Amino acid sequence: MHLPKFLYLLPNIMFKKWLGKALLTSSFIIVQANAAEGPCKVLTDYPEITPHPVTTQEKIVSEAIKHGIDPDFALSHAQLESNFNVKAISSAGCIGLFQFLPSTAMAYCRTEEEKEKWQTDEHIQAILYGRMMSYLLNKYKGDYDLALLEYGGGPKAVRMYGKTKNLPYLKRIHKHICMKKMRKTIGTDKV
Repeated sequence: MHLPKFLYLLPNIMFKKWLGKALLTSSFIIVQANAAEGPCKVLTDYPEITPHPVTTQEKIVSEAIKHGIDPDFALSHAQLESNFNVKAISSAGCIGLFQFLPSTAMAYCRTEEEKEKWQTDEHIQAILYGRMMSYLLNKYKGDYDLALLEYGGGPKAVRMYGKTKNLPYLKRIHKHICMKKMRKTIGTDKV
């Protein structure tokens, strides 16, 4: 099924990390995205970092913005990985909102408090996710697909699959992100 193209109006303060086709106007960026072409690589209409995030979703959005990650991408990733359950544990031993392997999470911890509390603290998990995805996006020059492949399968997965296969994991996240953006466009989706 071919989905139509959608236009998004975004505050131009968010333009710094956007990678697709865009027309910069005086106060908005007009973005055209095709939902059938993979992830909607579009920054969203989150105005700024929430000063004191309260909910899990606010914490994820706040950290995503701080680290230059599309907030809808981060929210979709957390929902698909754990359904926003900070206590989720997979059969492979992955923990938390973003299903970190303990060794990976520890590699991104910078303080003793983070090392002690990352398994149960949703804000610390959002911070670690921001650090990791920011690193991966920089490594792959903003390519969310390759960053996501390494996130889920390590550098070996990127070497093995690259962009030659449309893996089910990538398809699920693309669909979820694009649907989230479409719902926001018509006003039926809230953070």
